[in-house]
Amino acid sequence: MSGADPGLKPSQNYYTYCPLCNGIFHEESTQGLLRRKSPAHFAHRDGCEAAILPTEELLSICSWPDRVRDAIRQRRTEQQHFTQNNTDGVDATLFVQLAGYVGQISSTLGMPEPERAELERVAQDLHDEATSENPEPGRLRQFTTQLKDKLGEAGTTMAATMGVQMAEQALGALGQ
Repeated sequence: MSGADPGLKPSQNYYTYCPLCNGIFHEESTQGLLRRKSPAHFAHRDGCEAAILPTEELLSICSWPDRVRDAIRQRRTEQQHFTQNNTDGVDATLFVQLAGYVGQISSTLGMPEPERAELERVAQDLHDEATSENPEPGRLRQFTTQLKDKLGEAGTTMAATMGVQMAEQALGALGQ
């Protein structure tokens, strides 16, 4: 783990690691014969709880393991809170999980920056709606369908396929 200022972007002079699993941070790069762009990401080890956090958030707090654990607890509590308090028959759990998952994988899909930013915006809209006082089924369906379509356009990676399946499961819970 680096001791650098969290506001600084990692450089080639030192390495940055996930404080929980010691997975190394990889900066955005262009690789391979096709010059495919590889987005910035942490190479988390299987089961690392920090994988629930978006790369940018984890990068900003990775020098402080206690902050990382607090951020993980906050995200999980937020998901549980809104699931338990939902009384309108809409189980927001699947939608919150989908939004979080898309936030985690968006940088690994190899999408051009404008499309990735739009994917993340829709995921945030879904998260906001799913965690609102009274999530509207129509808005949940709209945002989930948009995510499903955008993930389908991202290609046939395992991560995108899993996201599409999660979206279909969430839509099924609405009684589509």
